[in-house]
Parts: sequence; C-alpha cells; structure tokens
Amino acid sequence: MWRKDRDGFRRRYYENEKTFDNIYTMFGREVHEAIDREEKYTCIRLPKAEHKIQVDIGGVQVLAYIDTFDPETCAFGEYKSGIRKPDGSPRWTQKDVDKHDQLPFYSLLIQKKYSKKVNKTYLVWLETAKIENKTKRGGVVLDQGDTLALTGHYETFNRKILQRDRDRILRQIKKTAREISKDYTTYKQEHDRN
Repeated sequence: MWRKDRDGFRRRYYENEKTFDNIYTMFGREVHEAIDREEKYTCIRLPKAEHKIQVDIGGVQVLAYIDTFDPETCAFGEYKSGIRKPDGSPRWTQKDVDKHDQLPFYSLLIQKKYSKKVNKTYLVWLETAKIENKTKRGGVVLDQGDTLALTGHYETFNRKILQRDRDRILRQIKKTAREISKDYTTYKQEHDRN
C-alpha cells in the first residue's frame, strides 16, 4: 500500500482510519470461501487456506496470509478474481503473473520461516462478471447496485521464482521499511507540534 498510496497508508496506519468494505473486497472473501468449500475447486487448492506467516526481515516484522499452502512441501498458490478488460482480453495473463511481486514475496517469507526455497508456484485467475441489478417499476429504472459473480471459467498460470527475485523483494522490504520509518517520524513531529 505504501508504494501505491502513501496518503491512504498514513490514514490507515498512522491515524487508524477505518477501512470499509466495497463490492470487490466482499466478493473476494466470498470467492475464497467458495474455493475452500466447493468440490469443483479441489484441483486448485492446497491443504491449508489463508496460511498466516510472520517473519522478521532485517528487524522488520512482516505478516502475510497466503491463499493456499501445503505445510509439508511449502508449496503455495495465489487466487485472483477479475473482470475481463474492456477490449475482452483476460484480466490476468502469463506476462502479468511473471511480473506479479506477491509471488516472490511469499516465496521469500517461506524461505525465511521454513528454510525452504520454493521456486515454482501458480496463480489462478477466476473470471468474474459484473451483473447490473436494475428493475423497471412504473416506467422508472431503479438501480439496485451491481453485484459480482464468477463465470465458472478459470485459468492457472505457473510461475518460476529465482533467488534474484527473492533478493529483489528483500531489498524492497528494507527500503520500504526505511521510508515508512522516516515518514512516520516526520509525521509524529508535525502532529506533536500541533
């Protein structure tokens, strides 16, 4: 979040601003529950869902929840739901997965916690559709809010992770921690004066 929205990060973590669910966050939870419960998804899930992993990296406590994990082998995977792009192309492609930092991030945490290098993983894109809920009553169209639904189509993309990928993520974590620490110190000094 720090890398994408620094003001949002400050509001959430410095000022303890409450975050509210939206259609996408609520749907994401529903998708995870469906994957964990429904028989048709057994081929994409591993034994443990939402595996909590916490490690110290250079004095920084890092916490993550891995979508699907095998405690015996340390194999892991990631789920992403997503609507097709306006041109009809898939939301996730192999090129997107190959650039996705979350996978080497998890691999780094697994290496730090379990002393195992996981060099292969996967990401499953579950195609999603937005359904407009509109009804016509007395000649007036009432908008009752959009909903999301899985289309039933999904694609699995494999990803190879090299040690240099984990090393790059390690540098990013340390750099980000330094930036946040410096920013928070400045933030506190400014707010303590007021």
